[in-house]
Amino acid sequence: MIGLVFWALGLSLPWASIQATITNPLNFEVRIDIPADSYTSVVADYSSNGYQLNWVSGHAYNDSALYFSCIFEKKLSSGPPEQWAGRLDYSASDLYAVITAYDTINVHPALLNGYTFRGVDYYVIIWKSGKVDGRS
Repeated sequence: MIGLVFWALGLSLPWASIQATITNPLNFEVRIDIPADSYTSVVADYSSNGYQLNWVSGHAYNDSALYFSCIFEKKLSSGPPEQWAGRLDYSASDLYAVITAYDTINVHPALLNGYTFRGVDYYVIIWKSGKVDGRS
């Protein structure tokens, strides 16, 4: 929203300098512009505090720095935690092989998102364990 306001006013906004965390009472947090070298530690920190990564997207600033934006959801159920993993930097050539290999161990992609960095397409996937509804 901040970027749209600046754009509408004709002002430039250095995206790499924006760091934000939006917290609300509905038990989720939004993080934007997480530097690529901090992504793993940010996800681990949220995970250790009971959050699950539900959405992730990568984007580049002037094709020189890579950032990720994420939505984390706090899991409040008393049951066992859902098993998941967020992985990034899959190339297009690796994508189908990885999905096929994980499918054999009942792990499926819950989210697939693409981004381009330095002229190369990459994919980020959130994996969840268990069978997909309707599949044997």
